[in-house]
Amino acid sequence: MMQLSELCDIRMGFSARGRVEPVEDGGIPYVQLKDVNATGVVDAKKLTNANLPDIDDRYRLTPNDIVFRSRGAHNIGALVQGTDKDVVALAPLTILRPRRETVLPEYLVWFISQNPAQRHFDAGARGTNIRMIPRECLAKLPVDVPDLETQHQIVKIAHLARRESELSELLAHKKSELMSFVLLKQARKTQPRVNEAGF
Repeated sequence: MMQLSELCDIRMGFSARGRVEPVEDGGIPYVQLKDVNATGVVDAKKLTNANLPDIDDRYRLTPNDIVFRSRGAHNIGALVQGTDKDVVALAPLTILRPRRETVLPEYLVWFISQNPAQRHFDAGARGTNIRMIPRECLAKLPVDVPDLETQHQIVKIAHLARRESELSELLAHKKSELMSFVLLKQARKTQPRVNEAGF
């Protein structure tokens, strides 16, 4: 078992002075808290752009970087995919740059969402109104690190399990829709007819 700080470089996202104003043409795509969800992936093609001049390289994401939600109820990570352009992570997101010779980014994203990691964050969280995970707590996260082939297999199986769950949910929804359709059809077929006099 290793600490997260031994597996990746950890840095804070860019703290903008004032409000970040989106632009339609030009600018740089940026990742913010709301873009990080349980899928574990941020689609860069769906990000908003803003004029962010003179951004230091430490805030720019490279392929396989992870953005971590250090604030809010759901402390999870995600990979930013879908672009070869610069993407900037905004604070309070934290940037994790895994050392790929030791850990796969996809595995790290998966591990961060698991119960042992979440219990670690629960124990180290700060704040009353807004939950926050301090950098020190994140850096000291204990991570099980099997060999790279095992990590790959875990990621693959986890992906298949998530896909199975999504399909099961979709199937249940379709079954419910079909049952409603059949029952409504039956209700219309069996309702009593009203004659012209209203009886």
